[in-house]
Amino acid sequence: RVPENIEGGRIRGIEGRFTLDHEVFGIWAGAAHIHTRSQSEVGRFDDKPIPHRPAITVDAGARLEAYGFRLSWSAAAAGAVNLDRGGVRRNPGRIIHDLAARYAPSFAPGVTFSLQIENIANTLSAEVDLPNGPSSFTTTRPHADFPGHPIPGRSTFITVAYEHIPRR
Repeated sequence: RVPENIEGGRIRGIEGRFTLDHEVFGIWAGAAHIHTRSQSEVGRFDDKPIPHRPAITVDAGARLEAYGFRLSWSAAAAGAVNLDRGGVRRNPGRIIHDLAARYAPSFAPGVTFSLQIENIANTLSAEVDLPNGPSSFTTTRPHADFPGHPIPGRSTFITVAYEHIPRR
């Protein structure tokens, strides 16, 4: 796919983050609202949202840790994005959930066992209404982190690790 260039642009926004961290638990949340506008000499593209930039992004998560076990959950959401300079083709927003568990036994210093599942709900695509003259039609579009690069489906990682810890 060939990216569509813009002649100029204006980006304004606000971003915030909240974190509460304790040795046993932690929670965090963040959000950003970005207002993008193209500055084009071509009238039909002027003052349109810049392609591939969601206006709203939100992430949140939580962690619980005790007795060598750690469980964490996170979610990331992104609003709808325009796929072209004219604002005709759009991908809808998405929410991706991840879950991770880790165990570091006290009887085996340096050893950890972990399980991580990304994109738990297997969010891959969404239905989109596309304009077609005076009417529109519905089609399925894959979610993408970058134009033409779909996000992976559910992914599972299992890890057994050993880190040598010198004795003192």
